[in-house]
Amino acid sequence: MLDSSVQASELKLLDRMIIGSDEEAAIVKATRVAFPDSKHLYCIIHCQDNVREHTIKTGAELKVCQEILRMLFGDIGVALSVDEFMFEDRRAVLIQHVNQYCPSLNTISVRV
Repeated sequence: MLDSSVQASELKLLDRMIIGSDEEAAIVKATRVAFPDSKHLYCIIHCQDNVREHTIKTGAELKVCQEILRMLFGDIGVALSVDEFMFEDRRAVLIQHVNQYCPSLNTISVRV
């Protein structure tokens, strides 16, 4: 068994780790409590799955769902913005598209 100074040192390293998840509220909360200095990243694959599932649940047509996913995660999507200006421009176009073709998803403007 390791002495307490080594264990404390190891825990300090864990405190600064980077954790990835699908934005599950319980995981995010537990991570903040257990490792307050850690960084939390959201897995883009899980985020895509969550968006796809949500758009389908709201009754969006498949074509609309695919376009929203492209606008969020595609080559020129919001997720790949390199600065705040690009992010805001792409976000505005996405919100306009959502409002026009799938108003039931208008909560996306708050979350993006």
